Amino acid sequence: VAIARALAKDTPIIVCDEPTGNLDSKSARDVIDTLKEISKDKLVIVVTHDFPLVKDVATRVVEMNDGKILSDKKKTEDNNSSQVKIHENRGIGLYNIIRLGIRNTFNIIPKFILLLIVFLFVASSLLSTYGGFKQSEYESSKLGYNYYFNDTSDTRVVINKKNREVITEDEMNAIKNINGVSKLVTYDYFLDTIFSFNTKDYNYYLDGYIKNLSELDKKVDYGRLPENDNEIVVVAWSGNYYFNKELDAMLNSKFYLYGNTSNPYVVIVGVVYSDDSYSYDTTIYMNDNLISDYVDRSNMNYMVTKVEINSHERDAYNDPGYTYGIFPSDKVKKGEAYVHEGMSFECKDFNCKNAKLKINVHSLYQDKNMTVKITNIYDDDNVKKLLGIKKNNEYYGSIFINKEDYEELYYEDVYQLSVFAKDKEYVSDIVSELDNMGYNTLEIRKSLMNESETLIKAIKIFRLIFTIILAIALFFIAYIVIKLILKSRNIYFSTLRILGANNKNMKKILDVELFTNASLSYVVYLVIIYLTSKGIIQNESLKGIISYLGIRDYILMYLVLIIMSYLISTRFARKLFKDSAMNTYREEV
Repeated sequence: VAIARALAKDTPIIVCDEPTGNLDSKSARDVIDTLKEISKDKLVIVVTHDFPLVKDVATRVVEMNDGKILSDKKKTEDNNSSQVKIHENRGIGLYNIIRLGIRNTFNIIPKFILLLIVFLFVASSLLSTYGGFKQSEYESSKLGYNYYFNDTSDTRVVINKKNREVITEDEMNAIKNINGVSKLVTYDYFLDTIFSFNTKDYNYYLDGYIKNLSELDKKVDYGRLPENDNEIVVVAWSGNYYFNKELDAMLNSKFYLYGNTSNPYVVIVGVVYSDDSYSYDTTIYMNDNLISDYVDRSNMNYMVTKVEINSHERDAYNDPGYTYGIFPSDKVKKGEAYVHEGMSFECKDFNCKNAKLKINVHSLYQDKNMTVKITNIYDDDNVKKLLGIKKNNEYYGSIFINKEDYEELYYEDVYQLSVFAKDKEYVSDIVSELDNMGYNTLEIRKSLMNESETLIKAIKIFRLIFTIILAIALFFIAYIVIKLILKSRNIYFSTLRILGANNKNMKKILDVELFTNASLSYVVYLVIIYLTSKGIIQNESLKGIISYLGIRDYILMYLVLIIMSYLISTRFARKLFKDSAMNTYREEV
């Protein structure tokens, strides 16, 4: 076995200490003959007390006694010396290193399971802690506000084209097909506008946001769902006085947008009660047809309107009773306008009848111009007859034009819309895809003014420092545990050393073994995460944390795990070579 081991190491020099000790004469002769054969291309040095056994084969004899050289004689010239080849240790080889490393991973099942548990603990600790910090950071970022957007949903992205052109129906369908998109809202300013509805006598009112009826995901607590275009369902706080004490009156009343009876009226047919005591506004659900009736009226709030009469240009505000405000009326013919007598001072000879009224409407995306003819002047006496309103009506004193003309002025194609993601985890990918498709994007969550911005930055810095400290702590914990597990393999590692494996070879084998264990444990953890996200494993805490982790986070944590396994391998391999192979072999675990 000793000779076989020496041959396996393929070294140029073999030293034999009493190779024939305790052997019978025949076996001793066989050993000497074998050594003679080996000496053809290696230097063989034999230390022995049985000189007669080797005197016929030795080429050089050094006689020693009590540590002193008595004689040094060359018996014959070594004719083969010039042919001796020095063989360098070529190492184990990459294939064998990988094969041994993978085999070592699974050869002892208890060891494999223990290492798997250690790396699983490290992976779960890193990801859970890192995900917890990201969750805290994300939730803090949602605490902000925006003066322009009331709907600050973290899944909302506002878009328009980079060339500021109309977004076509085909393009909207393409956006809907982006992975993770939940819905598109073309009239997205509705999401940020509180609409006011009043009864004709102003005894009752509704203030709230308008949403599409298809988005109502709750059952009606009182009444029914809409069946006609002018019917609506409202979501109101359960403590709302009107929807408790005056419910029957509310359901039997007609409500007009801003109290203007020229606008389509709505009737409440269903009520959904909410426990949100912080929301005093109602949410008004109506169908597409009714929403389209209010789009033009709402557009005016986001447009600049100017009127010109007799070369005098004035700003037109959509304020009740303002002389230059413009409102629709089905009493006025197309291409005509009715103005209040108070505008007479603008006209020639204080007579505005038959004068031309120019209207210019400017929006963020386009300009529109229209010229109408003033055909009637109304006052306190004839306003009822001409427009069907009373002199104390809040719109009394404004400019009235035909409904179709009004819609032509204030109707606008879709230049801007809001895209909603199914979940916050899809938002980044959706934004990237929209950017590639040629859209400007505004992720609403990132547009918020956050008074706790300093806190968020502090959380980021703390997260980085704590993650580094945690990684270092986990490294030493993992190293201590893994060292104890691997020490049970001291005999195996010592045998490899005796057979010629050096530090470099041993480390590579350990690298492969620990890399395989770390990778498998990470795969197991990812499977657990996947099953949790699908609800197969019920763990709400873990499910909440992983929703804040992205692909880059998983890749980063995997790299940290692999680096840790590499450092543990380096440290343990160095320790193996601090002592002799035999001492390591005999070391107790």
